[in-house]
Amino acid sequence: MSWNVPHLMSADDVAEHLGVTAQTVHRMRRRGKFKGVHIGKLVMYDPTDIREFITNNKEGGTHADADTRNPSREADTESLRVCS
Repeated sequence: MSWNVPHLMSADDVAEHLGVTAQTVHRMRRRGKFKGVHIGKLVMYDPTDIREFITNNKEGGTHADADTRNPSREADTESLRVCS
């Protein structure tokens, strides 16, 4: 049997692509922005999930992580870093 396992990204890899810190990547995962894959104590990220996050948070997109506490805000500051 052959598995088609995706290459997983570290928090540092994701951070570099999003222009944020690894700490911000972990915070975004804990807030449910995207999922992580736990390998022991290590958390890795599926590039497909990261691409989906970027697609959903482009200007004019669905803004899946919009701030529900203040509907007048289109996105939180983490999303603005991705969109700019």
